[in-house]
Amino acid sequence: MAFLNITSYDKQEVRCGGILISENFVLTAAHCKGSKIVVTLGAHNIDEREESQQKIDVCEQIQHPLYKNDDSKDIMLLKLRRKAVPNQHVLPIRLSQSGPKLKTGDLCNVAGWGRINKFNYRMASKLQELDMKVVAPDECTKAFPNYNTKELICAQNFTEPKSSCWGDSGGPLFCDQYLHGLVYGGKGDCGGPRLFTSVFSYIKWINSSLKKPKCKIESY
Repeated sequence: MAFLNITSYDKQEVRCGGILISENFVLTAAHCKGSKIVVTLGAHNIDEREESQQKIDVCEQIQHPLYKNDDSKDIMLLKLRRKAVPNQHVLPIRLSQSGPKLKTGDLCNVAGWGRINKFNYRMASKLQELDMKVVAPDECTKAFPNYNTKELICAQNFTEPKSSCWGDSGGPLFCDQYLHGLVYGGKGDCGGPRLFTSVFSYIKWINSSLKKPKCKIESY
């Protein structure tokens, strides 16, 4: 899990989530782009200086070329200025080239340091996790008329009115131990069904983009 401290183009400090997919690349949402991004790996409490943490500047932001600030193609690769050091707290996930097809009711898990709930503007200090279940396409379309099943995953927590929220964008959605999605968004109340960018829909773009970075990695 990666924490993204982003300086926006209007000099605001915002946060997103991400996932380390190699020693020097993080996968996140395209709308998390900023003028500067610092990635923190191996964190649990982001407000403390934990020995497990590795903070690394981003030297290149690679948005999907067809992303246009809408519900599709919301995916981005971040090239780290230096390689992460793998250990028990920081370990890149292995991207499967094709994952198991999700079915309605499949159990997934989302994580992040975003807002606790819609009534509290405070962002989480400690990493939060929540179980989500895949929502049937016809049900999700009621909430999101333009829902595209080929590019998006729809999931919801049916036990309590909680979900991913502001500050969780770009964070991972794991289903059956596979990285299936990245937090995109949903309705403004941080509850009900949420949308996730389908990682497997962009695996070819990810593979090709990993070979085209322009910035050089710094040595220690």
